[in-house]
Amino acid sequence: MKKQIVIKMDYAELEKLVKEKFGFKKYCFAAVEECGNDSSHEFTVDGELDEFDKEDLKKWEDGEFVKYTNGILLNALCFHEIIEPGDYVIEVFW
Repeated sequence: MKKQIVIKMDYAELEKLVKEKFGFKKYCFAAVEECGNDSSHEFTVDGELDEFDKEDLKKWEDGEFVKYTNGILLNALCFHEIIEPGDYVIEVFW
């Protein structure tokens, strides 16, 4: 048996944090993840960013829309101490 602590976050809450911290105007969690309504997405967040992650963040900063980078954005928020490390479930319901 194993106990796991998970932090749940609504996709709109994550969108707000990303837009406020990084100023990405085109950021939409569902579009980046290519997911539909009534879905949940798991991420392990440790705040570490490798060189490829930093390249993707730079693309966002340059105004490019980069798919499948929600985990990187969560790690960037953790790196900047906006969210804590841990296991996250992002819930998408609209």
